[in-house]
Amino acid sequence: MYLLVREESFQVKYSDLLDIFDINTIQRILFEATQSSIYFIGESIIKFFVRCSYKHQPEVDEKGRPLFNQTTPLHHAAELWYNWKYNVIHELFKIYDRVDVNYTDPYGVKLFHIACLCGCYNIVKKFLELGQDPDDIVPKQDDSKFLFGSTNYLKSLKGKSPLLIALEQKHKHVVELLLRKGADPNYACEKDLTPLHIVCDVFGHDEGYIFAKIFFEVHETQRSVQVDAQDYLKRSPLHYLVSHGSKKSTMQLMVRNGANPNVMEKDGSTPLHILCMRDAIDELVETFFKICDEENRKILVNVQDHLGRTPLHYSLVDGCKKTIVKTLLRRGADPNLAGADAMTPVHILCMRDAIDELVETFFKICDEENRKILVNVQDNWGRTPLHYSLMDGCKKKIVKTLLRRGADPNLSDADAVTPLHIICMRDDIKDLAETFFKICDEQNRQVRIDPKDDIQRTPLHYVLYNSDKEMAEILLKRDADPNSADEDGLTPLHWICKRPDDNDDLAEMFFEACVKKKRRVRVNAQTSWGATPLHFALRFSETGTKKILKLLFKNGVVRTLPMRMD
Repeated sequence: MYLLVREESFQVKYSDLLDIFDINTIQRILFEATQSSIYFIGESIIKFFVRCSYKHQPEVDEKGRPLFNQTTPLHHAAELWYNWKYNVIHELFKIYDRVDVNYTDPYGVKLFHIACLCGCYNIVKKFLELGQDPDDIVPKQDDSKFLFGSTNYLKSLKGKSPLLIALEQKHKHVVELLLRKGADPNYACEKDLTPLHIVCDVFGHDEGYIFAKIFFEVHETQRSVQVDAQDYLKRSPLHYLVSHGSKKSTMQLMVRNGANPNVMEKDGSTPLHILCMRDAIDELVETFFKICDEENRKILVNVQDHLGRTPLHYSLVDGCKKTIVKTLLRRGADPNLAGADAMTPVHILCMRDAIDELVETFFKICDEENRKILVNVQDNWGRTPLHYSLMDGCKKKIVKTLLRRGADPNLSDADAVTPLHIICMRDDIKDLAETFFKICDEQNRQVRIDPKDDIQRTPLHYVLYNSDKEMAEILLKRDADPNSADEDGLTPLHWICKRPDDNDDLAEMFFEACVKKKRRVRVNAQTSWGATPLHFALRFSETGTKKILKLLFKNGVVRTLPMRMD
């Protein structure tokens, strides 16, 4: 057949065509042409019949009425959707051009739906002029009923309106036509998504603006657009829109047409929450506030989502959002609101990296706005902002700020860990420790040197675990107890003797510092399994160190046989 029709110069009159093929044969050829995997073969065959001016004549019943319920080659072409079939369907509509016969396949898909799917503006217009319902919904069908399984494109049409079908294919003129003829702009398909949801979610910046504008500017329809319609997750079109940071002009259009800037989705998030979660959106946030100000719509900046977090919480998660933080604070954001985890914005601020400048800005604006920052709030783990700032040893500036603003240096968390414990757990923290003690002394705050955590260890235990001689000396000078035992009975001397080959100088400093403070060291203290520091020194020595042993004997160690330590 292709060899017969491939030359466009080959012409056959309609009357002659019927002498060559009967109507059933032509119908079968058209069906097979729509299923061809080689696009130019199928398209050439169909164009051949178009050139011959062939027009399909509907079958009729005994009373001469057309039989509407049948599958046509147009349905077949749409069932397996490829880009090239757009042209095929346009050609087929030249054959199936009687809009008074709106063929419907067994699944409820009509020629009108296919015309909307392919953007056949003139065909859609003729259907509507003949009285076609612009809101003729494709029935919802069981997927298993479709003949072509998962490749059947018509599956995606079930439950959709003609407007949604045309909109998803971005047929601007068909969308506009349907709206002018009264199509419902608010009909929601699966997951309660309205046309405006789709425009705000999947369309690009320019396309989104153009299509959204069509919805707001078509005056002939008597149905107003529900700009705050919510889907199954309670998200409005504005929620979807602000999640795409480049759609500024569309956002302006939405707000100016009544979009509520404070509508909450299922998890309690407002559009402002979503904006503050995104990267590099300073300008968009400024625009959002500016437009809402112009429209006299106040944005609620302290709304808490299902996690109890406000937009300010999310803006602080990314430490580079200085402009947004400033905007939120100057518009009334509460710096002390705690989330479900009891974390305040200050907690989050102290958890971030490279935040010195942001911290300075945060406190400065709160001072200017006369908002007192609560620096001793404890989260669900009992940690204060000071705890988090000390976990990263490079945050000396924020530690200073917190202490000078009243941070309690002795508050312990759920594990009984104090800020001093955290300092002593880190390596190379002499500068941080000196800063910590210096400011506490300036503020006349007594730092507890020997607090015990949940396993009964003091800061001195952790310092000696790290073999930090300088920090151990600082603590001992501040009257740290050299004999405090943890839950296993280990004293600071046990920890020194656990690394005898590395701790000769540390041991010497330890005993000298205790002598200066007139503190007697319990050199024979035993662990819960009866081990003394001498046992540790002998057990863990690899080089047969003598210095620690001399110090132990000099300070009254009882000479016993080394205990077996398995």
